[in-house]
Amino acid sequence: MGVMWWWLGAAVLVALVGVGLLRLLGRSRRRGQDESALWLAHAERLRALPRFRQLAAARARWARIGLVGLALAALGTGLLAARVIRVSNDDELMRNRDVMLCLDVSPSMEGIDVPVVDTYQRLSQRLDSERIGLVAFDSGAVTLFPLTSDAGFVQARLTDAGRQVADLERNPIAGTRVGDSGSSLVGDGLTSCVRRFDQLDQPRSRTIVPATDGLVSGNAIYSIQQAAEAARDKQVMVFVVAPDNDDAEALTTLRNAAHTTGGEVLTVQAGQPANTQVIAQAVEAQQRAAILSHTTNRSFDRPGFGAGLVCLGLAIVTISEVRRPGVARGARGGRR
Repeated sequence: MGVMWWWLGAAVLVALVGVGLLRLLGRSRRRGQDESALWLAHAERLRALPRFRQLAAARARWARIGLVGLALAALGTGLLAARVIRVSNDDELMRNRDVMLCLDVSPSMEGIDVPVVDTYQRLSQRLDSERIGLVAFDSGAVTLFPLTSDAGFVQARLTDAGRQVADLERNPIAGTRVGDSGSSLVGDGLTSCVRRFDQLDQPRSRTIVPATDGLVSGNAIYSIQQAAEAARDKQVMVFVVAPDNDDAEALTTLRNAAHTTGGEVLTVQAGQPANTQVIAQAVEAQQRAAILSHTTNRSFDRPGFGAGLVCLGLAIVTISEVRRPGVARGARGGRR
């Protein structure tokens, strides 16, 4: 929270306080110079009456309450003049994250996909308020569900994906094996995942979490490095989850591709889930970089508090004037 014109609010408060003091002084002077005042002998007897004291105390009490109402109204007016605002912060912008899960469902990933899907589920629970999508690929890529912020839908679809990958040998996912170009076309699959992002004109962080061993068995249109360069051009970070196998060359290729986009490779053992905390921290770091690359000042007016004080103060003043003893009778006496 902050104020745009604190000096204007202070000036309004000073002016209102000054007007109030001048009015009090003027009223006290008029009382002393009022020629129509009625002089009453032995007034101390009247003041000694219990009823008179009760009415005088009530009148003074309601006058003080009315003064409090005026003070609240003046403070609210000052806040409205100062223009209270709320400035957006990183916590709000951190919700502008798109995470595309990209699952290699080729035969070489057998025994790895099931714990990877479990990792995806735990990762989606850790990344709150993000849009998450899932793409599966082998020789072709298919969107299992698009980017969405519906956490319940994401969990349900990931559960379905877990059942599907557990039975890939007998029932491959429809659309992931097409043509005769081969299998495990990682570069093409990664490129397909890059193209699944929308709202490219908005300052959102975008991350792909591909799970693949990097073993290409066929003729791909795009190499893994070319896919990484396409991701980098669209400011998409690639954070790879790869099985800890003996193919050092494949891991090196994946690591170089991830580094091209500012990402990293996380290796996992077969049958064991990956460390989602590491991936989540990388996603948040990517979001901070996106915020820094889109430096915009965002402020939102918040007049509600000041307006509420004005309304409350005026309501208190009105009630005090109505309830203060002698006001109504004095008005009737003046009309006679």
